[in-house]
Amino acid sequence: MGAAMTLTDYLARYSLSHDVTASTIEHYKWVVRSFERLAGPVELDSLSGDDVNRWLADLKQTGRSAWTIKQRKISLLVLWRSAWQDGLAPPIQPVRRLKPLQHDPQAWTLGEVRKLIATAEADRRRPLFWGSLVRAGYDSGLRLGNLLAMRIDQVAPVLHLRQVKVGAPVAVQLRPETLAAIAAHVGDRPPSDLVWPLWGRREALYRAFRRLVAASGI
Repeated sequence: MGAAMTLTDYLARYSLSHDVTASTIEHYKWVVRSFERLAGPVELDSLSGDDVNRWLADLKQTGRSAWTIKQRKISLLVLWRSAWQDGLAPPIQPVRRLKPLQHDPQAWTLGEVRKLIATAEADRRRPLFWGSLVRAGYDSGLRLGNLLAMRIDQVAPVLHLRQVKVGAPVAVQLRPETLAAIAAHVGDRPPSDLVWPLWGRREALYRAFRRLVAASGI
């Protein structure tokens, strides 16, 4: 083994020696901080499957979805495997498998959608953000990733976009009420700006949306 270092130390080295995007490195940093908050600054040569399993169990207990936990586990194991290949960590030990939960598809009624829009537009923090986003989601049926990637200069009565997840072209319509809500939300921001820029990690958006749904009573 080489000189002992922690995952945080190793990530700095990894970022210089691997061709990965800055956003990926930021994601890895967040994952490592999450792991080290529970396990402490564990040295690479002391990494164990038990530490990782305790961390995964903690994520589950704090309400993270099975899909989210799986993605974080994969990210941590990418770093562990790389450190092992560099001779700085032991081989990866058994780590629990978590199956994503299967949800039955659900559709809201028009009355429920109206309740959600009303609740979104009454939100104390971001009424214009939520009102326009919920309206656009209802009109278009687009995935959240497509909506969040949309620029102001792409907004039109008929949107011609390429789906983020599968790359297929799609054309959808927005109602005049939705276009007005978007115009109020974006104001005089530059056309190249995103329509709905996030204020933090996407998980914060998910939590806030779940609160809106709960508040709407649907």
